[in-house]
Amino acid sequence: MKQHEKPAVPTESRRDMLAFPDVPTLIWERSTKSVTLHLRKRFASALGMFLLFLTCPPVSLPGLAQERAPAVAGAFYPGEPEELRRSVQTLLDKATEQALPGKPLAMLVPHAGYVYSGETAACAYKSLRGDWDTYLILGSGHRYPVEGAALYAKGSFRTPLGNVPVNEVLCQKLLAECSHILDSPRAHEGEHSIEVQLPFLQVQKREFSIVPMVMNLGAPETLQRIGQAIARSIRDENVLILISSDLSHYPTQEIAQVVDQTTLRSLEFLDPAYFRITSRGMMARRLPGLSCTSCGEAAVLSGLYASLELGADQTVLLRYLNSGDVPQVGDPSRVVGYASMAFVHTGTNGRRMLPKLGDSEKVILHQLAVNTLLERMGGRPLPSSPVFKNPELNLAAPVFVTLKKEGKLRGCIGTVSPQQPLPEAVQLYALKAALEDVRFPPVQRDEVPQLDIEISILSPFQRVLNAEEIQPKMHGVAVSRGGESGLFLPQVWENIPEKERFLSELCSQKAHLPADAWKQPDTALFVFTVEKF
Repeated sequence: MKQHEKPAVPTESRRDMLAFPDVPTLIWERSTKSVTLHLRKRFASALGMFLLFLTCPPVSLPGLAQERAPAVAGAFYPGEPEELRRSVQTLLDKATEQALPGKPLAMLVPHAGYVYSGETAACAYKSLRGDWDTYLILGSGHRYPVEGAALYAKGSFRTPLGNVPVNEVLCQKLLAECSHILDSPRAHEGEHSIEVQLPFLQVQKREFSIVPMVMNLGAPETLQRIGQAIARSIRDENVLILISSDLSHYPTQEIAQVVDQTTLRSLEFLDPAYFRITSRGMMARRLPGLSCTSCGEAAVLSGLYASLELGADQTVLLRYLNSGDVPQVGDPSRVVGYASMAFVHTGTNGRRMLPKLGDSEKVILHQLAVNTLLERMGGRPLPSSPVFKNPELNLAAPVFVTLKKEGKLRGCIGTVSPQQPLPEAVQLYALKAALEDVRFPPVQRDEVPQLDIEISILSPFQRVLNAEEIQPKMHGVAVSRGGESGLFLPQVWENIPEKERFLSELCSQKAHLPADAWKQPDTALFVFTVEKF
């Protein structure tokens, strides 16, 4: 197995079968038959106890420390202590230190062999400022299926540089905090994602402890509970979260660069659901060789939830490369991506809100909407949505498509939440606006050249206390009460410039509420802005 390749997670676990040689009968030449029988029974009893010992799971005995031996020393990193120390120090010396704009709460770090991802990992460790007592490491579980999170809750991890103690008190706190976190040393057998982080910490720091946790499965709500439990458990502790995950696996170098940059940009939104939607959108395109967008997706999701609970408001990308970038050993036809990224608290909201589109990207999306209508209404298959080299076009966004004919509305439908990459969203809502807006008859093919097609990308909603905070022409407005809701885009101000009438029409037309519902305290008002083209 190469250092940048990962063993598959087995579909089921099984105990190794042990074969024993035949045991000769113990006979004492001068013994009587009864003595021989007695010895045979004693031997059979001892053999039975021995077999029972082998087949039972290990137990912790008082005074006997549990130690997790290194699994990839000599393979993923040097196995001889001094050579390992020199290797790590060299990587740290060559790494670029980047000042972070706030307090680090978590750090994304890669976990391949040092020849592949060591430089990227070193950039993370060199840029860390602060002296943490404990590092909670969320690793990718490559060998055993884990529903939730598996702790190695007591003892220590050993590397050629010595033993690293487990913070057993914090582990017990986590076990009590969340039922989805389990004590499972077996899930750590042979696993490298946590182990390869330790020599960097050992070279930089004399004393510290770890909370080792591996993950690979779990529903989104399970991963959210785990992340929130982590945040509650470490909020008053001097702990840094390390998220151990590589990025895309096994596409060509060209595809990996696009996929990985899309993934990293999605993390800038600091939204676990958005990160997951982006990953699903890229995987749905069935790109050649791509087996995953991040091998530690579960760890990333729980790490994101924990970071948000602790106050993360900005990300900082420290380094990106892929295995194809490594001279002499990298194969550009089959690569793995690596990145180091900090999640920090600055006290200002630095998270991304929308994809960043230039004029050329807007032209591409507009033409895609036109071609989609022409092809569908001509009875031909829809044009496929490619993976764009500009990763901003591969991100998801809330989109509305508005159709006008001779200046009059001809259809308008969209979504207020990001659900698919921008190109697919534009195609979907262009068709819905043309064919499914119940206020108008379906658009005919000969009408398409006469249509003005406007695409609006919505910002996140922000709740306001009353109508006084709503700014005409700038804000779109949404209302919600008792399960009924509706919105007007900012473009509607052109036809209804008076605020009171605007809000009354919104309530009655779109939300099916009384016209004056916007004045009532039990009606929620939200504002948003749009980027339209």
